[in-house]
Amino acid sequence: MDLMVTHIGADFDALASLVAARKIYPKAQVVLPGSPDKDVREYLYKNPHLIDLRREKEVDFEKVKRLIVVDTRLAKRIGEAKKALNNRKLILHFYDHHPRTKDDLAGTVDIGGRYGATTTILVELIKKRRIRISPEEATLLALGIYEDTGSFTFPSTTAADLKAASFLVAKGANLNMISDFMRRELTKTQVKLLNKLLRLEKRIKINGIEIAIIKLKSSDYVTDLAATVHRLRDIENLESIFVLLGTKERIRIVARSRIKAVNVGKITQAFGGGGHATAASATIRGMELRDVEKKLIEVLNNKVTPEIAPEESLMFRKNVGPLLNRNLPSKIARLLVKVGKIADEKNFRVYLVGGFVRDLLLGVENFDVDLVVKGDGISFARYLAGRLGGKITSHKRFGTAVATLPGGIKIDVATARKEFYASPAALPTVEKGSLREDLYRRDFTINTMAVRLNSKRYGELVDFFGGWKDLKERKVRVLHNRSFIEDPTRMFRAIRFQGRYGFSMDRNTERLLRDALKLKIFRRLSKQRMKEEIITILSEPEPKNAILRLYQLGILKSIHPKIRLSQEIRKDLQMVRGIFSRFGPLLKREGGKGWIIHFLILVQRLSLLEVKNLCKNLRFSREQSRKIVKGSESLSKVIRKLKRSELKPSFLYRTLKGLPVEVLLFIVLKGRRRLVEKRVYQYLTRMRKVRIRTTGDKLKKMGYKQGPLFKKILQELLWARLDGIVKSQSSERKFVIDNFPKD
Repeated sequence: MDLMVTHIGADFDALASLVAARKIYPKAQVVLPGSPDKDVREYLYKNPHLIDLRREKEVDFEKVKRLIVVDTRLAKRIGEAKKALNNRKLILHFYDHHPRTKDDLAGTVDIGGRYGATTTILVELIKKRRIRISPEEATLLALGIYEDTGSFTFPSTTAADLKAASFLVAKGANLNMISDFMRRELTKTQVKLLNKLLRLEKRIKINGIEIAIIKLKSSDYVTDLAATVHRLRDIENLESIFVLLGTKERIRIVARSRIKAVNVGKITQAFGGGGHATAASATIRGMELRDVEKKLIEVLNNKVTPEIAPEESLMFRKNVGPLLNRNLPSKIARLLVKVGKIADEKNFRVYLVGGFVRDLLLGVENFDVDLVVKGDGISFARYLAGRLGGKITSHKRFGTAVATLPGGIKIDVATARKEFYASPAALPTVEKGSLREDLYRRDFTINTMAVRLNSKRYGELVDFFGGWKDLKERKVRVLHNRSFIEDPTRMFRAIRFQGRYGFSMDRNTERLLRDALKLKIFRRLSKQRMKEEIITILSEPEPKNAILRLYQLGILKSIHPKIRLSQEIRKDLQMVRGIFSRFGPLLKREGGKGWIIHFLILVQRLSLLEVKNLCKNLRFSREQSRKIVKGSESLSKVIRKLKRSELKPSFLYRTLKGLPVEVLLFIVLKGRRRLVEKRVYQYLTRMRKVRIRTTGDKLKKMGYKQGPLFKKILQELLWARLDGIVKSQSSERKFVIDNFPKD
């Protein structure tokens, strides 16, 4: 009897290899040992006709004369089929793309070599022998190759894998089905597990290489561990990761790596496991979790090969000195030259950084000068202020200072520093670092450029991370895959830059943002920080596009689940620009905040109670909450009154009195009539300035006793003045006497 088998925990490459091998050995019985991956189980459930599988208990292993093994050569990985090895006359055939180890079995047929997937080996044989395969079989075989090569992105991918996939596509492989399985959304269980892994993650350095190790215990078997670890590696852009899961009976190791220096296949062999250089696993019994971790670190120290870190000299350089003179006011341009010369006096290396540099290159006005100093930033700020006759305020904990110079010019000065996050969404811990490390801690590549101010290299643009290229291509790109996990507020900033400059996110950045949203990372963000980012976006000169993007990505739901961008709200966002153009100067004089009007637009469909709770939840100040609540509760009834054809000036005054200017402009927007706008404008520009000449003292002289009556008299006198009933001081006196007789 011929028997065909693969390894325990079969993935798609293992299953596809079995199907392909069955085409070569059509009479062989096929056994799938143990329990395959969850996705493989689902695939088999939907496609049971692809291969006839036997259960291990249905097979008499003593009668096996030829054993065909695919995707492994290790006896301990083939389950009950290893019983067949007791037959001394057993013929062994192996098809496996994994690197050979000392524990490998030997066979009369043993085909391997450098391939990204075992399926590729068997597809080459099928092609050579001209064996017919159906489109359904071609789809599974292609899926096996796509999975084990990471869609042809893993370093182990070879030209043979690409050729095999091309052959299978020609045979009818369904790429849509493959895409569905390769890009599966995280399940609720996986999201929960992923969050747990994120919390427990710690990183160590072995021979200069950062390695993530996660150790956790579970009372039950954890499904989807391998898939979740793989997604975690991608989300955090980890070079290598080892997850140690301890249950009552055993400890599982799941490992992933992107780099040659950490060959996880060889490392897991020390625990009786195996796999590829980029993906491997092992199962250990009879050891404590802490002992497995200790042994793992020992193995890593022996197996991880050191790498040489790239030098900081490997960067893009360009001189932008002429832009400093052309795009900046002469006062600031001269100041920057002075800063460079003062830095030279004490051998400080000083750079312009961040948004100032970004906007300088874009030709956008931005005079908020931010400097990074290689060395002690506070000492430089103190020396700079002393030389220019200014003063400083400093924050020793962060190595930062603000130098206030004559004329009110402020310069932010920071020590070049690096930062790390103890947990997702937490505030960073800061330490001194190099210029490259300082720039790397920033949010997007377009904000990572620096301009040298020292005299000999004045105007030199330093660009480690491709910011200049992304600026020209109008792209918002994160520096690393963990960016949104570490600081979810970067999601708001990415969208803000998109809206402000008309940029777009690169595909990877948007994918990472969506992955972070699936992890519900906003739950870990303080309400204070979320509020600040909302206000910043809504304060943009034209936030409409950013708001639409927030809605498309589902971020508005994180603010309140009932916020929807209906057609009415979209129209409001379009029309509000006209309101600002007509009332902008007045709004500014009144100290009004444009963001409040945009916020009122977004929450207009919420109930008053929901608005109040939202203001409380977002930690708005008392004054901010008052204006937002006023806008929500006053809108409808005020607009109804303002639309009346006949309206006394005094009634208009009483209707609008006490409403914040932001609410008044919101009323203009929602009134949708020229009459409403005209009446609000009259109130703001004329009616509020109307004054009566009668005072409390004059009422006393007229013989009236001080008390509540004073307020009533003065109030009705003002209304009479507004309605034109009284126009002079004498007519005011007559109005009082006629309408308020003395006791």
